[in-house]
Amino acid sequence: MAATLQKLDFIHVSPFRPEDLDALLVIEEEVHASPWSRASYEDIICLDSIFIWVARIQNELVGYMLFQKAEEEIELHTIGVTGRYQRQGIGKRLMEKLMTEAKTFGTEGISLQVRVSNTPAQKLYLSFGFVNVGLRKKYYQDNQEDALVMRKKLTSHEGLNFV
Repeated sequence: MAATLQKLDFIHVSPFRPEDLDALLVIEEEVHASPWSRASYEDIICLDSIFIWVARIQNELVGYMLFQKAEEEIELHTIGVTGRYQRQGIGKRLMEKLMTEAKTFGTEGISLQVRVSNTPAQKLYLSFGFVNVGLRKKYYQDNQEDALVMRKKLTSHEGLNFV
C-alpha cells in the first residue's frame, strides 16, 4: 500500500552523494526488472557527463534519477521511486528537476527509453510534453520487450512550461 503524502513540500531533491549508493541500489533492485549493478554505478558516477539526483522524505531516500548530458542533449537513463511512495508525486518532482537542469544546461532536447508495458511512466513523460518518436525492438535483455523512444524538444523561449 502506498504511503500518502500531504504535500509535495515534504520531498527534497538533492544531488547524489556516494553514501547514497546503497539506498539507491535497494530501489533499483525493487523497481527495475533489469537493475543496474553496483559496478555499473561505480563506473559512471565519476563521469562529468553523468548527473544523479535523489529524492528524500525526511532522511529516507525514496527516489532517484540518472541522466547524461551529451552535447546539446540530455538522455534520461534511469529513474525510480520506491514502491510504497509511487504515484505520490516523487517522480513528478524528479522530472521537474530534470526540466530545470535542462534549462540550466541550455539543452535542445531530452530523450529516454521506456518499456512499452510501463504505462504509468509513459503517462508521466507525456504529461511533461514528451512524444513517442520511435520503437526499439527487443531493447530489454531480461524479456526482449520493446522500448518506446520518447523525446521532448526544448526551445529557448520555453522556459519551465513543462506541465
